[in-house]
Amino acid sequence: MSTYPNEYGRFVIGLKENYTDISIEVAAVYAVLTEMQAKLHLEQGIFMSSNCFESTIVMGGQIEPHLNVHFINYPLTPMESKQFRSNVQQIVETLMKTFKQNRVVIEFPDELLMLHETDSFDQRILERPK
Repeated sequence: MSTYPNEYGRFVIGLKENYTDISIEVAAVYAVLTEMQAKLHLEQGIFMSSNCFESTIVMGGQIEPHLNVHFINYPLTPMESKQFRSNVQQIVETLMKTFKQNRVVIEFPDELLMLHETDSFDQRILERPK
């Protein structure tokens, strides 16, 4: 048995386009994620395996499906922390632009990194739940 530093990056991406009711198919997110993984493997010779699962975020009147994406710095093919975090951020930025997301927060073991296009937020958050 071997132990390694706990290096991970995870984020949650909405399955609706920028505060609208336009749905995003999970398969479409997987397709872009797979493209990004292949690109990183081709360019850097690395593997960025992800664990993905669906959930729902509830905040006030906002009840929205999301996709959780979780990466670990896999011990069999470890990367320097800076490279790992940069790759996670690159994936998130690509997904944000592709699927018209305004804000995504990346959770690393020691910090939260918020990426955002504007300061706006979903007005449904202020509504009373129905």
